[in-house]
Amino acid sequence: MSRSADHKKGLDFYKILGVPKGAGDGQIKSAYRKLAIQYHPDKTAGDADLEERFKEISAAYAVLSDPQKRRQYDLLGEAAVDIEAVDMEQMTFGTTLVAALFSKLGAPIPTAIPQRTLDLAASFEARQQGEKIAWNSAIEGKVSTHGVRFYFGEVTEEEARKGVRIYVHSSVGSKFKLLSFDGQGKLLSQEESMPEVLGRSGTFACIYMCAFKSLHVDPPTSRFKLVHDEEEAPPVFRRLETLTASRYSPLRPGEVLFAVQGDNFFREVKYTIHFNVCDLAAKDEILSAEEKLSLKQRDLYQLEQEYWEAKSKYEKILARVEEETTMVDHALLSREALYAKMAGDAQRERAVEQAMARAEEEREKEKAKKEAKR
Repeated sequence: MSRSADHKKGLDFYKILGVPKGAGDGQIKSAYRKLAIQYHPDKTAGDADLEERFKEISAAYAVLSDPQKRRQYDLLGEAAVDIEAVDMEQMTFGTTLVAALFSKLGAPIPTAIPQRTLDLAASFEARQQGEKIAWNSAIEGKVSTHGVRFYFGEVTEEEARKGVRIYVHSSVGSKFKLLSFDGQGKLLSQEESMPEVLGRSGTFACIYMCAFKSLHVDPPTSRFKLVHDEEEAPPVFRRLETLTASRYSPLRPGEVLFAVQGDNFFREVKYTIHFNVCDLAAKDEILSAEEKLSLKQRDLYQLEQEYWEAKSKYEKILARVEEETTMVDHALLSREALYAKMAGDAQRERAVEQAMARAEEEREKEKAKKEAKR
């Protein structure tokens, strides 16, 4: 048994996902999705502890989302769970299992950055092959399929104080990544291109590097839309789930390096990249707006917990109503059959029995439909 499998022993999967033991499927999906996005390896910058946390979250979901594994786990704990089936060594990002979990939830799955790109960034070649940044300007560019184009420049103390924005737009809808590196060429972050949603066609990726602590939120596009519970949970619960502290360290004077990595499968990537120095006039308003959003995020999280609890209670009451309805209908038909029998009306007695059989058949069909939806 692997060391990670031993480590998994004793973990409380419900506690890991932050859900009660009686949580429904929708609540478990929602909790996993929030945590998976929060601990997305794209956002943890190689932090080993956070990567291990991501594995635990994925392992917990792999068990609790499977009715059979969940029943075994509830009865006997981790000892009953097939360790090989949820081995945390297999929970590294990019594996088939984790990709499948993310795909089912509609979460973004970034492709890997080619090793050649990382090697170039760490060498002088990136500066030799790249273009010099001129702030408050735009550059038309293109890269081959899975190719890369570097941009380097200097940030003065004044520019660092104000902050900068790097914005890439492809009017033809190309897929690409916007990468940022530190002065030594170490990858700091990557932004996946996504469809424009504000009345502009094409795709874009954007990085704000501010001198103050800001928040980051992914735009509300279809890539973050849940597939399986989109009708179960109000969409507002999804709007702020990606709101987190910006993954960019405060901007400091010195050298900066960015890159556009092509992600198209068959054609070159065409784009325009903008390098802007920010205006601090809106700083206080931004901080105020983000503070309100952060508070609203907590409010929505609490509201969602209440929603799932209320929905669970409603479903239990609804099941009870259906059960009572079935019992009353059956009792009335049985009574009618008895009266027909007492009167010697064999034809009516058979008609009532046939009605009871049809009702039972309909109940079995409805039961099968509900089971199929799970």
